[in-house]
Amino acid sequence: MKKSIIILVILINSTITYAQQWDGVNTSSSDIKRSGNVGIGIIPSNILKNYKLAVGGALIAEEVRVELKDTWPDYVFEKKYNLPTLKHVENYITKNGHLENIPSAKEVLQNGIKLGEMNALLLEKIEELTLYIIQQEKRIEKLEKEYTNN
Repeated sequence: MKKSIIILVILINSTITYAQQWDGVNTSSSDIKRSGNVGIGIIPSNILKNYKLAVGGALIAEEVRVELKDTWPDYVFEKKYNLPTLKHVENYITKNGHLENIPSAKEVLQNGIKLGEMNALLLEKIEELTLYIIQQEKRIEKLEKEYTNN
């Protein structure tokens, strides 16, 4: 069983509160800046100027709540929403190699994703798919009705 040594330094009224953990082989560190920004296992710690929380490595949580400032994609179900035709979707995918309004793999590798924004985009696509399925179901029912009447 590995034992860890944790060194915690708290400097009141200073710019940094610092914690370092050593498990006998590896060292990881954490910073808490005066601004309230927190860094865990990150090097260099200057990344903290852009984020309230920066984690260098995997993160696990029982729950993450994302509160969006923008609208949620229920607009897809409004009458005025212009649902792209499946031909338009196909042409866009053929030309660009990804869904419209969804970042490409290259963009994600370069910029990462914002979870709330991505969830909203994915929900938009799910709602569009739902509308396409409803359209298909209506076409199938119409064809079945025509077939049984002949």
